[in-house]
Amino acid sequence: MAILNDQPAHGNNVSKNEAKDGFMAPPINSYGHSFRDYDVESERKKSVEEFYRLQHINPTYDFVSRGIWKYMTLDKAEMGIWECCEMLNEVVDDSDPDLDEPQIQHLLQSAEAIRKDYPDQDWLHLTALIHDLGKILLLPRFGSLPQWAVVGDTFPLGCAFDESNIHHKCRTGTGTISATGGGGFAGGGGGRVSINVFSRHDNTNFFIHGGISLGCSDNAGAAGTYYDAVPRSLTICNYNFSTQTDTLLLEFPKVPLWTNVYVQNQAKALFPLYWSRVQVGGLIRLTFGAVLSFGLAHYGSSEFELMAEELLMSDSVVKASRTIRPLSKNFRYRIYGALRMSVKIHLMLNSKMYIDANGDPIVATSLLEASNLVVLKESSVIHSNANLGVHGQGYLNLSGAGNMIEAQHLVLSLFYSINVAKKNGSTLPSPALFIIRFHSFYPLHREGGYTHLMNEEDVENLKWLKVFNISLPNFDGDGEPCEINGDSLNDVECVFE
Repeated sequence: MAILNDQPAHGNNVSKNEAKDGFMAPPINSYGHSFRDYDVESERKKSVEEFYRLQHINPTYDFVSRGIWKYMTLDKAEMGIWECCEMLNEVVDDSDPDLDEPQIQHLLQSAEAIRKDYPDQDWLHLTALIHDLGKILLLPRFGSLPQWAVVGDTFPLGCAFDESNIHHKCRTGTGTISATGGGGFAGGGGGRVSINVFSRHDNTNFFIHGGISLGCSDNAGAAGTYYDAVPRSLTICNYNFSTQTDTLLLEFPKVPLWTNVYVQNQAKALFPLYWSRVQVGGLIRLTFGAVLSFGLAHYGSSEFELMAEELLMSDSVVKASRTIRPLSKNFRYRIYGALRMSVKIHLMLNSKMYIDANGDPIVATSLLEASNLVVLKESSVIHSNANLGVHGQGYLNLSGAGNMIEAQHLVLSLFYSINVAKKNGSTLPSPALFIIRFHSFYPLHREGGYTHLMNEEDVENLKWLKVFNISLPNFDGDGEPCEINGDSLNDVECVFE
């Protein structure tokens, strides 16, 4: 924000005597108490104490650092001093025990009080007038920052509170462990933090991101890792700093297994191995722009194994190479190799999983097995340009808008129920739908009852059914193991590229 001091000067014709006698500061505030008394009982005491409670909890070192880099660009607005002062008509300071009126009154009172006491120090008069203009950051035009981030007592971060701090509490440290890439014109690499403590009674903040980059704003540095040895969980996080740099991971331990792995907040994790295996005893969760990559670029024979109780993906991507090339108008990443995945539950929310054989004719078939549940929501996609088998013993749901599973050759088998909603735009390739219909009416197909109704596409799809030797789910006599939600079985439309 650039503030131009282009307004006419005020008070230039006021004599020193007038300046000295023109303002009389009252001895008490509007509540009948001494100024800046934070302990006396008053109408404002509870709200002021609540403000300082929030202010002493929320402003972390990481939060303040990001705020500095965000607002020091001075690109939010351009205005005159008085225009900026008038904007404070919309601001009331929650930290002020003396005043619950708009802050423009505070500016004028401060400037006049200073002018009375120091009539010859005109620079100090101006300082008093503009000292709180930063409170406009509370307004929607400038981001609607919370009060605890803008107003109130000033204190340094990175050290214990001094007793002179307003409403200071017993605080002997920063509550922060930081291993970041710092800030500058290029981001760095995130730190590696490992904690092995059986019992903790704190709310320690861990900052492990790759730092802040002014020179390349979309590549702030590689995410860091935080390993908690007691629950055996690994967190890879970049605190929502955009990055194009991968955090390298190698072998995961087999004994004992790690419990959970979290990749989150714009972090990009890469297993740069020809063959790699990620096996955890609990949850693998990818959220908020996370990317999990595996394999070697241009090697379609790379293989990756992923084993867990649950794989949860939200606004994230699973891919197998750092190479980025256009795949189609809908896809941005090309993936090399085969994926072997075995989980109980696989949930995808606005997420993508891409598997690419790189034109290798003998690449292994990718297998995705979820024994209990597979759910794709909010335009989630599983894509392979090679053979892909999706197996499960429970429920497969593609009922949301834009959800899609597609492959060069796709096999769906063993699911108790498959739910595909045409009206919402969910899609499966034609061979997959044929296999579902074949299984659903298996007794009639077996006796040749539908042969005369098959078109050329059905005949071609029947070949794939025989090639892959699809096994049937167990069901009783007249039971139908699969269902498709549409106007009719043949009304379900799919995309097959």
